[in-house]
Amino acid sequence: MTTGNHPPSSLLSDLLASHRLGWSLARPFYVAPEIFVAEMCHIFRRRWLFAGHVGQIPRAGDYFTYEIDGESLVLLRDHKNELRALYNVCRHRGARICGEGAGHVERLKCPYHQWVYGLDGGLVASRFMASGFDGAQFGLYAAHVRAVEGLIFVCLSDEPADFTEVECDLRAHLTFHHLADAKVCSTRRYRVRSNWKLIDENARECYHCPGSHPQYCGAVISAAAATSATATERARRVQTAQESRWRKWGLATDGKPFHEGTYHSVNRYALHPGAVSESLDGRPVAPLMGNLPDRDVGVVGVGIYPNLLAEVCSDHAVTLRFTPLEPQLTEVEMQWLVRGDAREGIDYDPESVEAVWRATAEQDWQLCELNQQGVNSTHYEPGPYSSLEWGCDHFDRWYVSQLRD
Repeated sequence: MTTGNHPPSSLLSDLLASHRLGWSLARPFYVAPEIFVAEMCHIFRRRWLFAGHVGQIPRAGDYFTYEIDGESLVLLRDHKNELRALYNVCRHRGARICGEGAGHVERLKCPYHQWVYGLDGGLVASRFMASGFDGAQFGLYAAHVRAVEGLIFVCLSDEPADFTEVECDLRAHLTFHHLADAKVCSTRRYRVRSNWKLIDENARECYHCPGSHPQYCGAVISAAAATSATATERARRVQTAQESRWRKWGLATDGKPFHEGTYHSVNRYALHPGAVSESLDGRPVAPLMGNLPDRDVGVVGVGIYPNLLAEVCSDHAVTLRFTPLEPQLTEVEMQWLVRGDAREGIDYDPESVEAVWRATAEQDWQLCELNQQGVNSTHYEPGPYSSLEWGCDHFDRWYVSQLRD
């Protein structure tokens, strides 16, 4: 756990000064505990973090917890249906209030001395306290929280970064999908023995896709484009033709790729001709979401530093949340979303919904662990990025700028 503002160590200062643009990061960035501490302080305790989906807490009193860098947040809806992110720390003597990862409560009751809090975090009962005790001063502390198109974000900083541009871009590209009305149909958690940045960098390029992801390349035409110039040109023509149709339907096609000074990307891109979903055969795996005009709307890819990757099709969506645990250990939570009124076993089969991205993710975790094993060697040195890895270079530039700032 890290707290407060820590001055940069001489190691970190030297690494930041010597980083070569267009090349991967130096070995200590992926292995050194003091670098990990700096990242928690200057990135994960300052930036907006993806926590989960509103479908996890449909009713007042429903809650789930999100843990990061020793902190535990209780995400829940209060009796006014407002979203709350409360620190899971009793104001009496600090005991954790919610010990389960998810559940339903009418009130939040500390199991140690039975102090009771309302769903808004206010203290409503405290036994045997002295005369003059002002319970209004002992409500649960809260973190900043907001939901955008059903995606929940939290920020631990007292002064959160501006989120306006990210919010506008998410709404512009996802409004027809009605993700806020979706439900979680499946959840999988992985502990990947890899530094979180290797996972983020892996998600920023498809240089590796043709040789590693047959299921994903079978669905997304641009993923297989790295095989040849001919494949790249074909993918470009398909994308252009699809965008013309999407614009006629009122769908946003002005992609928001990563660029200098940004930390998010939102783009709609094409599937293979004839495919309407990221499924093994390109066919639908669940009912049409929201008020989309057609099933053939491609897929919206979302990337938000430091911990969210998401892909949204016409009939389902998948989110990936990255949570660093140790310098060489990262938890990844994957959730698949379908239309809120879809019936399991009738309208969809969870295994079919999961198929492409479960395979793709598990292939990636193996690659990231192999990457970490190689980086651990004293013979690892930063290597130059290819033209297809510009996303890795962008991530590294953003990452270095966060620690320099």
